[in-house]
Amino acid sequence: NDVGNLAFAMPFEVLPQWNTLALTCVQQPTLRKKYLSIFTRDIMEDGQHNSTTMIRSNTIGLAMRSLMISPGSLKRGFWDAMSIFLVAWDSFMIPLQLFDPPDNAFFDFMLWLTRLFWTLDIPISFFSGQAELNGTTTMAPAV
Repeated sequence: NDVGNLAFAMPFEVLPQWNTLALTCVQQPTLRKKYLSIFTRDIMEDGQHNSTTMIRSNTIGLAMRSLMISPGSLKRGFWDAMSIFLVAWDSFMIPLQLFDPPDNAFFDFMLWLTRLFWTLDIPISFFSGQAELNGTTTMAPAV
């Protein structure tokens, strides 16, 4: 229990760079959307953004937006339907592995299909738009 109390006793300071970045984003919210990207966060010492960084960030941001998948699109619907099928398949096959079923080509194919699908599902989720509670769709890459 002393360890938990020790964590609260230690001082915590925010670096000046974080304060400058947060202040800039609050004062000019469009900067956050247009110019701050996960790829380039170069900030000069006086807190101003480097102009080449802005151009590069904007170009990367536009390229990333062109890769986004709408949550209501046919591609995303197919991907979600495949996800439901493979969850059902895995919920049946994983417990069945306890009985050591014989190998055949279909089971081997499905084993590799599920591995590949779940591996690709992670990056595809980062490039999928999100439906917000207010009815709008956010089509920005996940950070």
